[in-house]
Amino acid sequence: MTKVMFCFFVAFYFINIAFGVERICRLQEPCPVHYKTLGCYKDSVGDRVLPNYIYNERDPSRKDNYGGRSIEWYNWEKYLAGFSCRCAQKARQLGYDLFGIQFYGECWAGKKGVHNYKRLGNGNPKCVGDGYKPCGSTARYCSGEHEYNFVYEIVESKCNVEFVKEGCFADNHNDNARPLANYLLNDRDPTNPSYSGRTIDWRNWDVYLPELACRCANAAKNNGSTYFGLQFYGECWSHPQGSETYGQDGHKDNCVNECFQDCKQHPYCTGVQFSNYVYRLKGACDVNIQPIGCYKENAVNRVLKEELVNAKFPPSPKFYGEMADTQNWSNFFPEFLCKCAREAKIKGHQYFGVSDFGLCYSDNVSDNYAQLGESTNCFEGKSSQACGAGSVACAGADTQSNYVYKINLSNLKKRSFVPARDPERLDGLNF
Repeated sequence: MTKVMFCFFVAFYFINIAFGVERICRLQEPCPVHYKTLGCYKDSVGDRVLPNYIYNERDPSRKDNYGGRSIEWYNWEKYLAGFSCRCAQKARQLGYDLFGIQFYGECWAGKKGVHNYKRLGNGNPKCVGDGYKPCGSTARYCSGEHEYNFVYEIVESKCNVEFVKEGCFADNHNDNARPLANYLLNDRDPTNPSYSGRTIDWRNWDVYLPELACRCANAAKNNGSTYFGLQFYGECWSHPQGSETYGQDGHKDNCVNECFQDCKQHPYCTGVQFSNYVYRLKGACDVNIQPIGCYKENAVNRVLKEELVNAKFPPSPKFYGEMADTQNWSNFFPEFLCKCAREAKIKGHQYFGVSDFGLCYSDNVSDNYAQLGESTNCFEGKSSQACGAGSVACAGADTQSNYVYKINLSNLKKRSFVPARDPERLDGLNF
């Protein structure tokens, strides 16, 4: 098998795994409680494995735990995801970390280390999912029939290391010039020295991806790195000088989120093969930003034409990931400004302007920013506080004004990195 053929085979294999998993994201809003699927197990009325009947939507006569809703038999797939979330919320509220869905609308709960949900044995095929069919190995949402639980575990979703999203970037796998050259950990290839001992959890992808990002953030911190990237669903890449190089191969638009969908406004994403979804550890901005001043702009025929970052319009391909917050300006603006500066640096633009409290623009000839003259319509958020000398908290108040900043450009550094190559290996995979 040639290397090119093998590349296509590997990509096809992982894509089929991803899309073979049941549709994960079914609710309008993500569940506020993270939980992972454990499987189908037997129960007994006289010997409950999860003994606490905490919530139900099938029996109105149970005044102690009836949720005021009925099972939606004709909207089963969406209903089951919603009921599982409501059960998870109730379990966490009451201090439980295990819960089971039984008899289509019953929620039973217990605690790890106290209640052994497996002790009566495996319950397959007595748990049903989509179309009321027996649950397969990739089923995310299911219910046990009478005296069977489909069991979930509540997991911690908060990371001990704070980080922010930078975006989706290419990694062309060029020898001696990987954008993030250190392969810190992977959950994909047991033959690689970076293998973590874990495997990609396709079934629980929506909770696996945030956990992977957290592990990668910790690994990057221990590596002395500020930037890290998730690639190919289960790889963590980083480098101490990543701020200079993570964008050197350009942007990509093929990164995916917790739902295996295009990454836009979601908090967690990963690159696929040949792309990194890049994150930055929170801290002081790593780009030297110098305030220049307030200048007029033409919203129809802009002086600074290229949109870099947009915090005003979610459908924009340059959307920041959150909306501009002029009422909480001191929390919103520093990270937003730093993101603008980094995007300008990647493009090689020395000047950029902030308009309308949440739009960043630049241009190939960005030093033309002053051609329409100075403006007085720049402020530090909606406070109407005029921009002080040397302020790095200023923005144009509308689309007719820019507050302009300058960055110090440095040459993108190419560093030495030679991936393991031999006739029997390609990108850390045997074939």
